[in-house]
Amino acid sequence: MRHSFKVILMALASVLVVGGMLLATLRFGLFRHSCDHFETVISRDTHGAVASVFDACTVIGSSNVARVDLIQPNGHRIQIFTFVPWGGEISYRGVTAKSPFEPAATWLSPTDLRISIGTVGHVLQRRTEVDGVHVTYDIGAELYK
Repeated sequence: MRHSFKVILMALASVLVVGGMLLATLRFGLFRHSCDHFETVISRDTHGAVASVFDACTVIGSSNVARVDLIQPNGHRIQIFTFVPWGGEISYRGVTAKSPFEPAATWLSPTDLRISIGTVGHVLQRRTEVDGVHVTYDIGAELYK
């Protein structure tokens, strides 16, 4: 019985290694450029620019992630807000989608920034302070809390 357990364990380990190698080959070989990247500057100030970035990746499934970056005058980027975008639903579990579906940034003062968006799928990251800038948010609806 002990010998058959070792054989089964070695066979399982071999299958896992070969499967991992196959997935790595697909990801880094065939599908190495499987993402689309779209970026728009949504606000400018003396403290820097604010950009909306959308990444859509497709390998076996698909994933969409959007973010808002603060771009300092020297070109350094800091992610302020990261979220899964609205997926096109009219409502989900009683929460109704509201426009606008693209983020907007408004400088209230040189050290205060307001990020607004009507509906997001899910908030992944939200920073309230970045490089001496206080960030506030106006998010109309988050569908998948």
